[in-house]
Formats: sequence, C-alpha cells, structure tokens
Amino acid sequence: MCSVVRNEFRLCNFGLNFHHPEYFGISQWRWPRPIYLIYRLVMAGYTLFALIYTLAEVDGASTEPVSKQMVYFTNWSYLVLTLHFFIAFVVAVVCHIHTRTTTKTHPTSENAPSANVGETTTNSDHDKGKESHEDSAIKTDNEIGTGGSKSESKSPDFSEAQPVNTTPWYSKISWILANITSDTCIIVTSIFFGALYDPSSGMTLSNLNVHGLNTVFVIVDTFITARPVRILHFIHALTYAAVYMIFSLIYWATDKAIIYKYILDWSTPGSTVGILLGISVLVFILQVVYFGLYQLRLYIYRKVYGKES
Repeated sequence: MCSVVRNEFRLCNFGLNFHHPEYFGISQWRWPRPIYLIYRLVMAGYTLFALIYTLAEVDGASTEPVSKQMVYFTNWSYLVLTLHFFIAFVVAVVCHIHTRTTTKTHPTSENAPSANVGETTTNSDHDKGKESHEDSAIKTDNEIGTGGSKSESKSPDFSEAQPVNTTPWYSKISWILANITSDTCIIVTSIFFGALYDPSSGMTLSNLNVHGLNTVFVIVDTFITARPVRILHFIHALTYAAVYMIFSLIYWATDKAIIYKYILDWSTPGSTVGILLGISVLVFILQVVYFGLYQLRLYIYRKVYGKES
C-alpha cells in the first residue's frame, strides 16, 4: 500500500492520460452494460431535475431570481455535479457503442474472459499479458511510453496493445468534473450542516438535493464506476475553488454584497483568507480520502472476483 501511495506523487500523475480509457465508461463490477447505462441515465436525469427544481424555486423557499441564486457556491457545485453525470452518461454510451462495433471486451463486463486453469495455451499466453486493475491504476500512458514493457501496455482483456495517450478528450473532461465534485460536494455538505443550517427551518427538497444527496451521489458513484483516482488531481478542485473565490471577491467589490456571512466575507479579509487557506488544505485531505475509497473499491473487487480479475 505504501508503494501505491508513493507512486501517486510522481509528476506524471498530474496529467490526464490513462492507458485503459475504457475504464471511464464502464462499471467496476461485472454488471451487464445496459444496467450501467440505466444507472448513468437515472443519475443524469435526476440531477438535471434537481437543478431545474432548485433554480425554479418550486418549493417557494426563496424569491431570489436565478441570477442571484447562481452566486452561491452550492449552486455552482450542483451545476458541476449535473454536468459530471451528464458527461459520464455520454462517455458510457460512447464506450458501449465502441464495444459493440469491435471484438474487444473489458475487464468488468459480463462476458469478460477469466483465467481458468483449464484454458488453452492461447488463452494462457494472453493472460500473461494481463495486468490487474490495481496495477493499471498506478501506471500512466507517459510511463508506458518511456519505460513500460509490452505487457504493461495491454488492457486487461484486450488482445492488442493500446496506443499511448489514448484517453479521449471527453473522458478527460469527465475525469476533471468527477475530481471537482468528489471534493466540493463534501465541502458544501459540511459547511451547510455545520455552519448554515437552522433545524427550526426544516428541510426542503431543494436543500436536501444540493446540500445532502450531492455527497451521497458522489460516494455511491465512486464505488460503482471503474474510473481511476489520483491524489494529485486535488489541483482540479483547488483550481475550481480559487475561481469561485476570485468571483466572490469581484462580486463583493461591486456593491459590498456578502455571499456567505462569517465564511466568505471580504469586509474582513484576514479571517476570510484564513478560512480559504483552511479549505485549500481540506481539499487535499478530501482527495486523499477519495483515493482511499478508490483503493477500498479495488480491494473489494479483488475479494469478490479474485486476484486475476
């Protein structure tokens, strides 16, 4: 485990290349592909519904116009969450179509070959070129291109070596959005229930969606998708948070409006900067936790399907 964590802090892991691009469009588990597509469609549809519901203020919790509501970090983050699930659905569809038009399989599909003792010599030779999901998680396309062996450049159940740097642009976007939401959703939930929520006001459907279910969704998705996680990708959520901080400063400078009292109040810059530095550290810690959940997922996968899966 120490070697896995140590490998995460190589500079190449700042990048977005991954030599198993199919992992961005499939489940970690051996679900039939239609089940995974339905899951992706449901999540994309529900988060879109929740975003529209919140901005329309169906529950009458606020009379603020949409332009005013979009100054809040909560709504920014839920918009990113909605985009994440929509693009993840698109990636899953593209992966499904690609698989149907080729003879390739993937390690978590219901028809993926297994390394049985009674396999023929051809299958046995093929299995020698396979690598575990865990191994592929700590290798990058850059490493394959500079020092990896031929066997390392193969996908687990692919009969041919994958080209270097084959991660499609849409999968990279999906990966970035997943990294942002995995950290910011937990921050939104923690700040809301820890500093802003008034139990006497009750819980509306909008609040439940954008402040509670958002975290549930990203944790569940972490355990369902085969998408990898890298610790150094905390930079994505940190950059996103920095953009919002700059926006909040500009917003405050225009008419001295305070978005979040006691938390993001630029009339007291000292305390605000201190809180922002604390959030920056928290983003890194959450990415480490996110990576830990990913490793737990791989551990469960190996226990369920065996080491050779």
